[in-house]
Amino acid sequence: MTGELSVVIINGVPLYGIKRFPGIFSEKLDPVYMKFTSLPAAIKKEVDILKTFLLERFGVLPNICKVDFLKLNTGYEILEVELIDPDLFFRHIPHGMRDKAISMIYKSFII
Repeated sequence: MTGELSVVIINGVPLYGIKRFPGIFSEKLDPVYMKFTSLPAAIKKEVDILKTFLLERFGVLPNICKVDFLKLNTGYEILEVELIDPDLFFRHIPHGMRDKAISMIYKSFII
């Protein structure tokens, strides 16, 4: 795989993956969306470890975050964890997840 594989997490729930590669922004190519359940087991495990760390360290999970992974010879490594701008998030959300994601974000702010 060339490029990054990102996981969008809302309120601690990993919703989907985004396969990003060179040209997505410069050539306006479409990212490839993937169901979280279809991502490699190593990525799912890293997401669980990250969630545990954030809860133990800060006592709370971010409302919205994107976790970028890079595939190396040894497996997948977390490249960065980014609290993302909601505008960027809504411009790059798969249509099948839009209603669920918006509902989850809304609930996180009214509770």
